[in-house]
Amino acid sequence: MNGARILIVEDETIVALDLRRRLERNGYQVIGNEVSADAAVETARTQRPDLILMDVQLRGRMDGIEAAAIIKNETGSPVVFLTAFSDRANLDRAITTDAFGYLLKPFEERDLLIAIEFALEKSRMQAALREAKELAERAAAAKSEFLANMSHELRTPLNSIIGMAELALGLSGDSEQREYIRILKQAADTLMFLINNVLDFSKIEAGMMHVSPGECSPIAVAEDVVDTLAVQAHEKQLGIHLYADPNLSALIRTDGVKIKQILLNLVGNSVKFTSNGEVALRMEQIVPPEGRGEVGSVVWLRCSVVDTGEGIPEQRMSDIFLPFTQLDGASTRRHGGTGIGLSITARLVELLGGEISAESVVGEGSRFTVTLPVEVVRHASQESCGISSVLLCSPSPHQRQALESRFLAAGAKVVSTTSGEEAAAALPALRPQLVVVSVPCTGDEILREQISVVLGSDTPVVVVARPATAQAGRWKSRLGAWVVHEPVTVTRFERMLSAVSKPRFALSESEDREGRNAPEAVAGRDANAEANMALSAEVNETAEHHSAVLGPLSVLLVDDNRLNRLVNRKTVEQLGHAVTVAGDGQEAIDTVMNGRFDVVLMDVEMPIMDGFESAARIRAGESGMSNRSVPIVALTAHSGVPEQRKAKAAGMNGFLSKPFSSEMLATALAEAVAGNSAIAISADALGRFCGRARALLERGELTELTRIANEARAFAVEQGLTDVAGILFRLLLAVRRGATDTVLGLLDELQRTVERSTERSV
Repeated sequence: MNGARILIVEDETIVALDLRRRLERNGYQVIGNEVSADAAVETARTQRPDLILMDVQLRGRMDGIEAAAIIKNETGSPVVFLTAFSDRANLDRAITTDAFGYLLKPFEERDLLIAIEFALEKSRMQAALREAKELAERAAAAKSEFLANMSHELRTPLNSIIGMAELALGLSGDSEQREYIRILKQAADTLMFLINNVLDFSKIEAGMMHVSPGECSPIAVAEDVVDTLAVQAHEKQLGIHLYADPNLSALIRTDGVKIKQILLNLVGNSVKFTSNGEVALRMEQIVPPEGRGEVGSVVWLRCSVVDTGEGIPEQRMSDIFLPFTQLDGASTRRHGGTGIGLSITARLVELLGGEISAESVVGEGSRFTVTLPVEVVRHASQESCGISSVLLCSPSPHQRQALESRFLAAGAKVVSTTSGEEAAAALPALRPQLVVVSVPCTGDEILREQISVVLGSDTPVVVVARPATAQAGRWKSRLGAWVVHEPVTVTRFERMLSAVSKPRFALSESEDREGRNAPEAVAGRDANAEANMALSAEVNETAEHHSAVLGPLSVLLVDDNRLNRLVNRKTVEQLGHAVTVAGDGQEAIDTVMNGRFDVVLMDVEMPIMDGFESAARIRAGESGMSNRSVPIVALTAHSGVPEQRKAKAAGMNGFLSKPFSSEMLATALAEAVAGNSAIAISADALGRFCGRARALLERGELTELTRIANEARAFAVEQGLTDVAGILFRLLLAVRRGATDTVLGLLDELQRTVERSTERSV
């Protein structure tokens, strides 16, 4: 026998002596004999026996079953009941204590020994299991800490590399230098993508990836994905398109970050493995048969990625979602990558409760489909575009379907064609109010001539093209066409309609005619597209969207890393804002107290005082009660949910994970400041805009004035500031006419409008 230490709890002396004799004869060590439950509990606490043989009926205030329950919770020592009670009530009570055995008196010695050995072995197995579980938990915690630290250490220098590359691209005029810097940035972006994939795979394997549901716009997610990958697609001369179901909900509840990651992996893979043709992202909403898709109900979000790539052999389809797997060695050498992107994607889809499938034909392309359950938060709103008929010409079936569905949803009749010759033939009978042509396409010269003859210059023409497409320039110079860059997202489509249809804010007939006939208005449809009130021919739409603030901001940048401070300061300054720097959390508190800032960019890992504590103290009023509500954006190399929760708990308004681009920083600034006031930006910021506008007007810099007014108006429309947007629209018309006095009067009116809004919001 193994010499296990056993405690006997029995109030019958003869029975206790018999048990001791039997146990010692079989090699067990008896450490005591207690006659009451209280004494048994105390001995169990001090002696920690390997096993307790417990009578049920004992002397004192409680019985053996009650004592066993206390021992289970406090020491975990296994208990075997020895009793003459066989009724169901006592048996059920004994079961609740997780007893290791229940022997009815009288019993054979053999039965006693079997019960003891079974209980001891079970106890040893449970102890080993607990130890293994604790070891696994410690290992997982260590792995989590390692991943967090590794993420921070890798992202911090990459933030400096990517930031410096972006700044250098903005400064260098030498084409060869720009090409070198562009390659450097592209390599850094690729490295960041690989690091993220490896870290995400490790998190998934360790069970540390969790769902963080929240409200998001599915269209905004899809637009971010295609815009992010458009540069890579265009470098390979690929078309990239987005089809968004017009019935798609405006807002849904899900984990938007993970959906974006899923789509980035799928669309990125399609771009990587496609040499010719196009890649398309389709996003549709499926209402279950038993539902109606009302607010609060669960519907299916179906996202499909279609490409014209090399395809996947049928015999390899079952392997594509396995980690570290690619089609073959040649493909690996040709395309690179770690082979874990699709594995991560499949795990994320599973985590969100969805399904993923793939179908492919070698030499023709592939389709990946993801279906996810989401909750409807707000329905989409459909508005008429004021255009009754559209002639659409595009050689791409995906682009045709995407544009056609949007026009139909806006109330227009659409005739779709695939070539210039076909469109030219349809033109005389249709006489459309709008012509949309995607280039390059065959027969576009014939279509241009036919438009000149049949429609003249009164009908607006929109050309959809990839950047630097030569044919687009010919359409601009000969017909004054607007140019919209591919991919035509929903946002770009709506801006296009805003430009070519009736303006949102009503004009008098004289103002409308005056605006159309002004030289600046004509210029808006050719080389100088900045003068156009709503659509720019060569506008950097991302910058227009994210830089749309009502004037330069006063920004406090808090970071202990000298390189990051330099890069981030230059980036913020390049966005047109004034920057003050601080090196730690305490200095940030002091600086906020002594200055006035529109927003604080706060690193979270710093000596002396970290960013979380600094933000919490600012919110508590340590920088002055008037500064408690200053917007604070967390800057961190950690990208996990715990860090985001800490930021939220500290009262921070935004969270930006390193490394970040200037575009991401501009977005974070705009969103943080937009959420801080009833008029989206403080009255001070708008006052600075008005001051800048007056200075530009005085110097005669109307192009720059038009640009910042367009940005301000776009932002006001997005924030629902109808009064402000209306004034800015009239201001743009006055600038185009060169009506200086009118512009000055509108700037005064704008200032008064914001002051009234501020008073109402206090």
